[in-house]
Amino acid sequence: MSGVKVIHGAEEEEIPESGKVISENYDNTDFVKKIKYRDFTHLITIDFDKHQNKTRETRFPLDNLTYKSITAYHENGKISESGFYGSRLKKDGVWTCFDEQGKLTKTEIYENGKLISTE
Repeated sequence: MSGVKVIHGAEEEEIPESGKVISENYDNTDFVKKIKYRDFTHLITIDFDKHQNKTRETRFPLDNLTYKSITAYHENGKISESGFYGSRLKKDGVWTCFDEQGKLTKTEIYENGKLISTE
């Protein structure tokens, strides 16, 4: 899983007002590094590499900032991994992994951070 970083929680994140987008650019360029915005229920952050490919998208429920979903991407823009973190930021529910062509390679089911099954 190349290029995947997990940020634990959104407690340190600046939460924009509804309808406002916060962006962060790479130094010395106009290329976007990260955008943050919110809908009615979530804070959404999207990270980009220096070629403007999406590398990660996270969704934090505003009423419970210790729960989040994560989607990580390969350099070619295809999803590499997707899943959820539940209480105490432990993997929970279904996690899926994909190869660089987008083919499903593995499905894992977690319960409160413990791997229950792998397909």
